[in-house]
Amino acid sequence: MGSDPTVPFRIGRSQANGRTGHADRSDWNMEPMTGYELLEEVRADPKTPFIMVTAESKTENVIAAKKASVNNYIVKPFNAHTLQSKIPAVFPS
Repeated sequence: MGSDPTVPFRIGRSQANGRTGHADRSDWNMEPMTGYELLEEVRADPKTPFIMVTAESKTENVIAAKKASVNNYIVKPFNAHTLQSKIPAVFPS
């Protein structure tokens, strides 16, 4: 998914079961801004899907991200099956 967590990524057709599109993704722990701060900034355009991919599994972080309208929250480590199961919420058919 790239080394820079602020760079948008594309989900391939095979991973998304026929869905394609663009989504921003971020880790919670970044510098100089946190993933949460980036999420708040990205939400200026509510049409841009956003996935938080992070090792932060604290309930309060998940709740904060959901309140900030994250499309999905994936806790690391994760596998392809986990990613595929999250796609429908990000790119509904």
